[in-house]
Order: sequence, then structure tokens, then C-alpha cells
Amino acid sequence: MLAHLHGINKTNQGGLMPFYLDRMPALLDKADQILNHFLNLPREITGEKTGGYLTMRDSGNGQIILCVPLGHIPSDKVHKYAMLSQEKAWRLWEKHSQRGDKLSWQSRDPELCAYGFQSIGKDNWGLWGGAIHAGPFILSFSGLPEMGDEALVLVLAVLADFITLKKAWEMATISNNRVFDPLFNLATT
Repeated sequence: MLAHLHGINKTNQGGLMPFYLDRMPALLDKADQILNHFLNLPREITGEKTGGYLTMRDSGNGQIILCVPLGHIPSDKVHKYAMLSQEKAWRLWEKHSQRGDKLSWQSRDPELCAYGFQSIGKDNWGLWGGAIHAGPFILSFSGLPEMGDEALVLVLAVLADFITLKKAWEMATISNNRVFDPLFNLATT
């Protein structure tokens, strides 16, 4: 567990970003390790995908704390994965505020155009799962199959002590995520 990630002070007037900057290297290292564990799962789970973008937002004010690439992302997918990772996190922040959603999966709609993409002339990329409400943060990943995106951030949230394993299981049950269990087992053995 990433014990040194504890001690969040939600009353910090500057938000969580200044408080957390020194803790980001450990968090990103753990995210990269989890991605590598994902890539060791059977090909029918992983598909041909080998990387994506991790987004972290402050769950209180919605501010982006980070959006970083992990793994190998094909050059023609960089923009798409970065935009979708941010969109999932933004949508979940909004839906959590409005109705208490815990997962972007709860507002998924593969037929809809993601927020704002119409204005920049992008194809319909859809609204997907892959973001979770993890206590003080919204964590999102895009680049893997949908359930892999969600499983990666669920495992990361548990290992960073943002949520309990019980809470992660409750979330995985909402979306019927069958990738969480094998990924968590690989990441913790």
C-alpha cells in the first residue's frame, strides 16, 4: 500500500494539487505497475491495447490534478485517449454532484458524442466507463478495453488507500466488472 499518500487535508485552500505534488511519483509508479499486470492477463481480456491516459481530478472542485500517458499508446490514439480520460473524469464529477454516481459507467452511452467533441469536429467517440469516485479524487483511465480502464483505477485507488477494498468491490459490482478481481490478485501477489 502507498501509506505515504494518506493525510489529505480537504480544507487546503489551494485544493489537493499543491498538497499532493510530492506524492505523484509513487502514485504514477504504482499505476504503471498495475498497467503492466493488466498486460499480463489473457489476451481475450487485454485485446491489443498496451497503454492509455490516467487522469486525476479533485473530487471537490473538479480541478484536473494530472493527465499523463502510461504504457505504449499508438500515435493515432494519443489525442483520443487523453480526451476520453478527461471527459470520463469530468462527466463523473458532474454526475456525482448531481445524483451521487460512483462510476462513469453509470452514465455511459456509446452512441453519444463525448462532451464538447462536436465543436472540434471529432467523430463520435461515445461516453464510456473507466472513471471512479475515489474519496478525494476522481480517477480515470482511457486506452484499454472499458472494463480494463475501470479495473486499473479501482486497483490503483485501493492500493493508494483512497478507497477500501470493500468499496472497490461494491463499485465493480455496479458495472459487473470481471477484470477487477484478476487484476487486483496480480497486483497484490
